[in-house]
Amino acid sequence: MESTDILTEVKAAWDRLNRRQKAFVAAYCRHGNQTRAAIEAGYTADSASNQGYRMMRNEDVKLVISDLMEKMGMSVGEAIGRMAVWARGSLDPFLTESGDIDINSDQARENLTVVKKYKKRRTVTTGPNDFESVTETVEIELYDAKDAVDKVLQLHGRYKQLPGDANQPKQIQSYKMPDGTVITF
Repeated sequence: MESTDILTEVKAAWDRLNRRQKAFVAAYCRHGNQTRAAIEAGYTADSASNQGYRMMRNEDVKLVISDLMEKMGMSVGEAIGRMAVWARGSLDPFLTESGDIDINSDQARENLTVVKKYKKRRTVTTGPNDFESVTETVEIELYDAKDAVDKVLQLHGRYKQLPGDANQPKQIQSYKMPDGTVITF
């Protein structure tokens, strides 16, 4: 499909949206949360989760959101690629042969995109006879590989979270498989 055809299709989809759907699209593009976007679009807090889920199943809403998100700077392919890198992330590039953490090696620098947090702490203690002891602690946290794999599988349609699942405690997750089977773990 040529770019002019896509623009025409997106404009037509936008024109078919009602006031609440347009408000939902704008809110969702700001923060990416379906329930919050539904509330900002005027739905009650009690129905917002279901309304957000319903909105995201509307082909026109999905098309306009996809187009806007693409224009906002990160394409779907780029986002999936980033999650794939996180999913494959490993501490190996950051470890020396002795097991210390080193983020300055060539291999480590090539893999910095998997690092969520890096903390280096230096503690100096003074003991008897003014003897100074220096201790360095290094902590490194990678992006959650399990979460990234989970998101990539959802994007590929292998399963989808059920509406309301985001409100459940994190240790309980329910997923609906393409054949309709619900899995809770």
